[in-house]
Amino acid sequence: MCDMKKLHFIINPVAGNGKAAGIWKKLKLKLDPAGMDYSSYETLYPGHASELTLQCISEGADIIVAVGGDGTAYEVAQNLIGTGIPFGIIPAGTGNDFIKSLKLPADPSEILDLIMRSDPTTVDAGSINGRVFINVCGIGFDVSVLEHSLKAKKFFKGMIPYLWGVIKTIVHYCPADISLTIDGKHILSRKVLVCSVANGIYIGGGMAISPESVINDGMLDIVVIEDVSRLRMIGYLPGLLGGRILTFKDTTSYKGTLVSISSASGLKLNVDGEIVPYDKADFRVIPGGLRVFCRL
Repeated sequence: MCDMKKLHFIINPVAGNGKAAGIWKKLKLKLDPAGMDYSSYETLYPGHASELTLQCISEGADIIVAVGGDGTAYEVAQNLIGTGIPFGIIPAGTGNDFIKSLKLPADPSEILDLIMRSDPTTVDAGSINGRVFINVCGIGFDVSVLEHSLKAKKFFKGMIPYLWGVIKTIVHYCPADISLTIDGKHILSRKVLVCSVANGIYIGGGMAISPESVINDGMLDIVVIEDVSRLRMIGYLPGLLGGRILTFKDTTSYKGTLVSISSASGLKLNVDGEIVPYDKADFRVIPGGLRVFCRL
């Protein structure tokens, strides 16, 4: 229980095209009459949530709550790994993918009740070349979709940029040529459409890229879709959006704790929604790295 403990809220007011600011106003209407001891901080620029988290930790924070999208949650979480400080997430972004794996209620007020009245649950995180990730890292199709959708976000809101990214990727996609090793065993060396290393389940605003991921099993899930024709890509889209990726005949899934991916031409990875280049990517699970308020 978080009774008598101080809550530190880190709010990204522009998340969800301003949705976060409105949610925070409603949460304050619940916090103030309850006489809760809390502090609030608003982010001003990318990376600021990470800085504010370190500030809260240095001040002896009891509980830290992120109010924003996946990016805000990631910035806060990366500094909480291994600290034991309970972490709350009140989603207010456009995708909110990580929190879907936590089975949180849709109503922010209900999530606040959960934070105020329950105990946190221990969940896993992961690292890639020493950098923390909490949800999913991907190579291939989803990286191309993300690149195109980020450009479209300058002109459109909601899911339209993502759908535009999917269309552009189908037209222009080139497969990723990779070598994959899991727990010291070489798995494959060939071109693939997708290779995802997952702690969570969802990407792209709710697409179940790794439906069998369990966020507190001490394992990473690896999902590989073989290189396929553009026509088959189109045919796979309904199943991909409907969480049936593991039913495709071209899909194979694995579990492991140590994963290595390399490519002679270099790698572009989608790391929790950010595109990062690597020569070689070494992943490992961080079992029980976070204490999160959720309904697992």
